[in-house]
Amino acid sequence: MEFKIEGKQINLRKLKKSDAQCIYRNANDKLIAKYTTLPHPYKLDDAYSFIRKTHQKLNKKKAFELGIELKETKEIIGMISLIKVDYNNKNAEIGYWLGKKYWGRKIMKEAIYNPQFADTLAKMANAKGQNATVGEFRSLYGFLAKINGTIGSVS
Repeated sequence: MEFKIEGKQINLRKLKKSDAQCIYRNANDKLIAKYTTLPHPYKLDDAYSFIRKTHQKLNKKKAFELGIELKETKEIIGMISLIKVDYNNKNAEIGYWLGKKYWGRKIMKEAIYNPQFADTLAKMANAKGQNATVGEFRSLYGFLAKINGTIGSVS
């Protein structure tokens, strides 16, 4: 499934194999590794493996991991994900990271509060045969975004 969610500075989209170099360049940072599950040092092979895994999880609707594409360069500069999606209990975990060079530009805030992300997730869940509504995903996603205390500090 190909899709793109457009914002002002960024697009959220499915990763491509050609994004591996950008992911490697932005994820290979000790500070990012400290606050995420990413290894350090982060290798180019890690990026290729990560891209394959995101496709597998997306196809199974087990996780929704999208690249954060900077519009001006078309490069992936970070990730935003809903993982451990539990349709029955309407539960999931949100995760994200952004290349350090892009901090302070309100990019993560734009990604996290994009209502199209929740709309797209609900449509994808329904395509899988789950009984999810856009409102439920907006509610879940909005709740997860609001309780995450690091939004302002890393945006």
